Parts: sequence; C-alpha cells; structure tokens
Amino acid sequence: MNNQRDKQPSKNNREKHYIAYLNTSLPLIVASNRLLNSLKWLTTRRRSLPVTPKESLAIVNEKEKDSSESSLDCEEQRGRQETQEDVSFGDQINLKKENIVRIGFRNIGGFPVRKSKVKEDIIRQGLVKWEFDIFGVAETNLDWRLCKEEDKLPLRTKVWWEYQHVSWAFNSRSPSFEPRQYGGTAVFSVNQAVHRVVEKGFDDSLLGRWAWTRYKGKGNCTLRMISAYRPNPPTGPKSVYAQQNSYFLSLGQQRCPRQAFVEDLQLFLQECLEAGDQIVLALDGNCNMRDSDLQCMLKRLSMLEILISTFGNSGPATSKRNSSAVPIDGIWTTPGKKMEAGGYFKFDEVFMNTDHRCLWIDVSFINAFGHNMPPLFRPQTKRLHCRDPRLIDNFTYLYKKYALRSDLKNRVKIFEESYHTMTLDEVKDEYERIDELRCQITAKGELKCRKLRKGNMAFSPTLNNARLVIKAWSLRMQRANGHKVSSRLIARTLKKTNLSASIRGFSKESIASNLKEAYTNYYTLKTDAAILRKTALEN
Repeated sequence: MNNQRDKQPSKNNREKHYIAYLNTSLPLIVASNRLLNSLKWLTTRRRSLPVTPKESLAIVNEKEKDSSESSLDCEEQRGRQETQEDVSFGDQINLKKENIVRIGFRNIGGFPVRKSKVKEDIIRQGLVKWEFDIFGVAETNLDWRLCKEEDKLPLRTKVWWEYQHVSWAFNSRSPSFEPRQYGGTAVFSVNQAVHRVVEKGFDDSLLGRWAWTRYKGKGNCTLRMISAYRPNPPTGPKSVYAQQNSYFLSLGQQRCPRQAFVEDLQLFLQECLEAGDQIVLALDGNCNMRDSDLQCMLKRLSMLEILISTFGNSGPATSKRNSSAVPIDGIWTTPGKKMEAGGYFKFDEVFMNTDHRCLWIDVSFINAFGHNMPPLFRPQTKRLHCRDPRLIDNFTYLYKKYALRSDLKNRVKIFEESYHTMTLDEVKDEYERIDELRCQITAKGELKCRKLRKGNMAFSPTLNNARLVIKAWSLRMQRANGHKVSSRLIARTLKKTNLSASIRGFSKESIASNLKEAYTNYYTLKTDAAILRKTALEN
C-alpha cells in the first residue's frame, strides 16, 4: 500500500502540471481564434465591396453557390454521386406517339469546325434516333463568320432531315480571329414543326446569349422556343464571360455578364409574354435550377421548371463536373404548357463525349399549336432536274441505253407502218403498251441518273467497329481526366470492340495516342464505306 501511494502524484504536483499545460496551450488557442475572426472580417468585407471592372472578373455568384451547397445534406449528396452516372431521371423514353411534339435540349460542347467529322455524325444520329421535333443547343462554339459557306450550320445540317429550319446565334461583337469561339446557341425545327415556323431571332446585343424560333398554330396560338446559355464565372481570356465583359466595358458599362444575362433575359421574356406567346425556355444556366437568382427571376414571371416541378428535387446533376447533385440545365415553361412525358437521359445516351445530360419533354400538338396537325403527304425528292447539265446528259445516256435494250425504236417503227391495217381498238391497245414501256424506261433512267446523298454512311460491321473503338478510347480518356464514367459502360464497349481489359491500366499519354490512331483509322475506312458495305453483304 505504501509503495502504491508513493507512485501516485500528489495533489500539488497535479496542479503544477495543469498550470504548465494552460501556459503553453492558451496562446495557441487565442492566436487561432484571432486568425479565424480576421478571415471572417475579410470575407464579409470582400462581399460588401462594389463591383469594379477588374473585380467583376473574379466574383462568383456566392448566393447561388451557397444555396446549391446547402440545399442537400451530405448523405443525400453522397448517395446521388454514386448513382447519377448510371441512371436517367423522370419518365422512360419510348417511341414517340402520334400527335406529339418532342422537345429536347443539350449543351453539346461545340460543333466541329468542318463538317463530316465523327462528332457531327454522332449528333445527327442522336437527333434522328430519338425523333426530336424541336431541339435546342447550347455552346455551338464556332464563329460562323470564319467558316466556309458549306460548313455553316444551315447547310451542314440541310441533309439531316427532309425538312428543317435553324435559328442560331453567336458573338458577332468580338473581332474575328479564329473559327473556334466559345458560346453560341441554336434551335432546330424538324419535319412537322417546320411548317409552323413564322419568325426567328436572337439576342439583340449580338452576344449569342440566346436564339429563338416562333411557331403559330390554330386561332393565333403562338409558341416561342428559346435556347439560351449563361456564361460560367471567369476562367480565361477566351471564355464566354471574358468576351461579354469586354463588350460591356467597351460601352463604359460595369456589368457582371452573369447578372446582365438575368436582367436582359427578363426584359426579353416580358416582351414575349406581352405578345401573347407561350414560352419554352431551355437553357444551360450554370447555376442551381432549384435555388438561384435566375430561378427567382423566372419564378417572378410565373414560369416553372417543368421537370423539377413534376418529378421533385431528387434529380441528379446535369453536368459531369458537378459533384453535388445540382441541376444546372433546365426546361422552363409558362403555366399553360402541359407535359405528357419527360426527363433526363444518361450522360452518353444521346451524344457521346459531352459533359451534360440531354433533357427532353413530350407535348401534345393541341397543347403546343392549338390543334392536331393533319398528316403531311411529302413528295419524294426528284433526282432529275434541268439545273445541272450533267444530270441531263446522264439521263439521256441511260434513256437511250434502256430503250435500246427494250427495242423501243423498232416497236414504234413497226407500229407506224402497220397501224393503217389495224382496227381502232388494236391501235389503242398497242399505243398504250408502247407508252407504258416508254414510261418505265423514263422512270428507270431518272432513278439511276443521280444518287441522293443525305449524309448517311453505308453501314458495315468494319466501319461500325471503328466508331465503337473511338467511343471506347474516348471513355477511357474521360476517366483519365478525372470525370465520372460508368464502369459498366466501359466494359460493354470494350466487349463490343474486342479490346483487351488491360487498356484500363494505360497512361493518359498512351490513351491519347491510341485515340488519335482510332480517329485516323475511322476516316480512312469512311472513304471506302460503300465497298465495305458490299463486302459485308457478300460475306
């Protein structure tokens, strides 16, 4: 017992140790508290300062950022991050029903500078496959002034559909230096929607912030489809924010481009509402569609985000770079618009290699245009016309060729020599048979005189595999860049292309080299698409 008491420290010793601990720890605690208070003071003071031209390039809409971070708790965010890559949101899209207008929107990340590239084929196939009637596009990313005439948007998409109408916008205020210019919007109207177009336009400031198309239905029922893009906070000298900020400064206006977008869009929407238009606004707002200054402005105009209001706030993020399950893209409508179905696609389901989801809604013709449009009987494209001398020469050659095979000339000569001895009924019958033969020869010559090229490539397993190889390496490049890509999607693509699973361990440089080689191989095979098709059929 005495030994145990000797080992225990006395009361005086414990007090001495405690005082020594306080003397060493208190200064550190006080210093850290002072540092935190100073940081808080700097933050509040920084937020209260007025916007100057230099500072406007560095200010982020903190209200939107705070609201997007505080709108969901950590557990909900963690669960959505795990599933947002693999699932769609809303209704399951099916074949389009009769008397339905399908409206879509997506930030495509830019058109290629020249037509007939892989990405353009991917965009065309996605729009045709899912039967969109009206489609809004954000970030066309081209200065159309520097593109060749055949590479401009209306001409490069002219052969995609039988009937199409395009309204597009880009920043024409900036000097023209190179074809690649970030920003820009467009609205495609296809097939039945084309015949209701009465007007088109774009942002009056000529900054390419939005483009619109106006449709007219029965009883002066008008619908205005608007595709818009709000710039991100400043990221570089060529960014959309920097372009618009430079324009405002040239006018002597100290306006933040993001705030200017909200203010100017509000004025434009008020004009549309005063004109009696029903509105469908599809946009990449680069802010929280559930709670932000843009959302508050649209709510004041009695507009609703139709997908969120229908399916709730549990949807995933619409951008791959967003890890907090915040939708930054949306489709806003006036209260009179009723959605039959709608939702979000998976990220790479419509177009491959884009950072945003595709949004879609189905609206009835009665709701969109005031009545069901009758079926249209479209005339077939005529292969033979008199505007091209080459077609005339080719048709003449083919007509003579087929007439010689059918011995048409001798039949006509025999008929002319013997019709005097024939009865009237026999003359009529022989004349009709000769005329029918001549019509058959004419139709066959017209069919063969010109091949209609509508942009579709002749399908073959070889060319399709080359396209899938590009997709596989592109998915690996996205994963190497830190983007979220479904592992199952990668595995399925590798299986289709017979690529080894060992490419999952390749370095970023090796992946880039293989991707470049895949593109080269695709363009080489594309020139022989018809031959590959014929070979595949023979085999």
